[in-house]
Amino acid sequence: MVRLVDTHAHLHDSRFEGKIVEVLEQSSQDISAVINLGTDFETSQKSLDIYQNQDYQSIIDIYWGAGLHPHHADDLQNLKSVVDLIYQNQTILVAVGEAGLDYYYLHATKKNQIRAFVLQAELAKELDKPLVVHARDAWDNILGVIDDIRPRGVIHSFTGKVQQVEQLVDLGFYFGISGIATFIKDQEYLEALRLIPSNRVVFETDCPYLAPVPMRGKLNIPAYQVYTLEFLARLRGEDQEKLAQMSLNNTRALFKVK
Repeated sequence: MVRLVDTHAHLHDSRFEGKIVEVLEQSSQDISAVINLGTDFETSQKSLDIYQNQDYQSIIDIYWGAGLHPHHADDLQNLKSVVDLIYQNQTILVAVGEAGLDYYYLHATKKNQIRAFVLQAELAKELDKPLVVHARDAWDNILGVIDDIRPRGVIHSFTGKVQQVEQLVDLGFYFGISGIATFIKDQEYLEALRLIPSNRVVFETDCPYLAPVPMRGKLNIPAYQVYTLEFLARLRGEDQEKLAQMSLNNTRALFKVK
């Protein structure tokens, strides 16, 4: 069985405190690498510290990404600090993000969210790093920014419809498939999952969030990504091993990881 890469994790989350070695050891049979992403300056720095920890790296390859989540977009100093951290460590950075727009919760104003997203999209383009995009109830603005700036990237935990699949494919984007796919029953969403080209699929956990069926309600870990793979292969009528290999190829192409 192909070992997957978890393309979106938050191992710096407080729920993993004192458990990271255990979690990585539990995941190492099915997962070859984890891309650990910050969501503000503090977590981006913590994510960098995890990347630099050789005890963790000896178990699973860990890669580092940094960004400002839309929830924090009102904090201009936080944004500047994240950008500085990225510039200072750009040679080891594999992704800019988690960035994006979230109009469902609106923890920050739309104006400030767009400002932060545009800046990070431009930074990703400048550094030729993939942009990891959080998209919730904001498709028009998300697609507008991507179309204007044309970074490489992936939609984190994609939950869109067929129309968004078509638009994002045209823009060269990839689709992060998380455990949420295993428990959303909306038929339009499931149809969209069926139509994503195999060469644009990457898998992620968003751990510690979004544990897939049959692990719902538990602390999500990279190992549980296999349940999402199994679900998507079954939904699409594809061979699981071939889909796993294709997603690994896609991950390597997008993030330039091993």
